[in-house]
Amino acid sequence: MPHKKTALTFWGTRGSIPSPGKDKSKYGGNTSCIELQFPNDQLIILDGGTGIRELGNTLVMRNKQVRASILLSHYHWDHIQGLPFFAPAYNANNALTIYGANHPQFPLGNVLSSQMESIHFPVKASSLAAHISFKELSAEVSCFEDVEVRILRANHPGTTFSYSFSFDNHKLVYMTDNELLPNTAQAKSHIDYTRDNFIRFIHGADTLIHDAQYSGREYEIKKGWGHSHWREALTLAAEGEVKQLILFHHDPDHNDTLIDTLVKEGTALLKEMSSSTRCSAAMEGSTLYL
Repeated sequence: MPHKKTALTFWGTRGSIPSPGKDKSKYGGNTSCIELQFPNDQLIILDGGTGIRELGNTLVMRNKQVRASILLSHYHWDHIQGLPFFAPAYNANNALTIYGANHPQFPLGNVLSSQMESIHFPVKASSLAAHISFKELSAEVSCFEDVEVRILRANHPGTTFSYSFSFDNHKLVYMTDNELLPNTAQAKSHIDYTRDNFIRFIHGADTLIHDAQYSGREYEIKKGWGHSHWREALTLAAEGEVKQLILFHHDPDHNDTLIDTLVKEGTALLKEMSSSTRCSAAMEGSTLYL
């Protein structure tokens, strides 16, 4: 019998570039991709990083028609490079709708087709047999069947969206590639930055998946690159009274031991803050039931 709860599965947890290796086997080396499988068979996929390849292979093995909504946070390589390797896209029985932000110089459809030009890729976009449509989103509210989706622009180079999903009395927020500024004078902001907007957006979330790419030393070097110090993600989660924070978009140089340490230190920090927020880190291949 199908599970009666929504299943959230991490297929890619890494940021910037895939980083395979024995020392990263616990948290994974593929870039951003999350599957949301709802009890009514509705499928929402968050981002199309390299993790979407293995997701696609798994969907093929289920031997069912694939109808999926793919929500892209933005169009940087590590969030789209897996799309040409998504096996269901080559089956005429499948239907995919790809959603993303409006870009005045780069239509959403080109996000997929341009990286499949012969100079980059041996297979043309015309080989994709599935029915694929593209829909642009604005920073408003949308509905995907019984799921309410709210959108907020993240602090990252280019137009980047964070998504909040409300379903079955559960609130899930996906906020990758978002730079939380400890001091607005320290780094260039890519949006009209107001931390209160982020707090309101995540407030009361049952689950928050947030960018936590940098340690302190790394952030000092990479201010303005569009990623957060992991402590800032914890502070935001506590301020927003989030029940569970999942650290995400792991730096390609962060091995399992380091990420374990961040979770341990984060748990201790939340306790010091008298926060009830729980802290963990996204693990490739793991499934949560919401």
